[in-house]
Amino acid sequence: MEIMRQFYKLLQEDDRKLYATIEKGHEFDFWEEDIYKLPLEYPYKLKMVNGELKDYTGSRIRPIFSKKLRDIINEFVGEDEIEWIHLKVESKDGSSLDDAYVPRFKPVPHMFDVLNEELTILTSDGDIMVDRLSAEKTKDKHFIRLLENTLKNYVSQDLKKAMVKAKVTGVTYKKEKMYP
Repeated sequence: MEIMRQFYKLLQEDDRKLYATIEKGHEFDFWEEDIYKLPLEYPYKLKMVNGELKDYTGSRIRPIFSKKLRDIINEFVGEDEIEWIHLKVESKDGSSLDDAYVPRFKPVPHMFDVLNEELTILTSDGDIMVDRLSAEKTKDKHFIRLLENTLKNYVSQDLKKAMVKAKVTGVTYKKEKMYP
């Protein structure tokens, strides 16, 4: 009997938020397909509103990742599969500027590449209401980001172990039920 791979949803450990210091129109560049139109060096700064930048920090645009977390993920995901949009993040008091990253998969993933299509529940518009990860479709994956109308990031058990060992900050892990 084959052992099913386990995935964990990444959750922000607290309510710290980032907000862009740019016009609202730019915030949505990070949603859905528009993320593929952005340069890898994003020209606008984000600014911390609450707390300090963590390795995994929530924002109004999407969760962003520290260099440390980016490097850990790169150990599990090949550069032919993922690239990183580089952002600058200003501290709440304006005293420092840090690097942060947003992952962008290549080629553009389709959500059903990792979901059990029979058990995933869609809205009448075809958006994902309840996602169900397929054990079979995720067997060769370590990092999954669902785009469309969701902001969900998942990591394999092996990647989670590496993150815990490296003491990645700002994240908690929720074990996901896997489906055929």
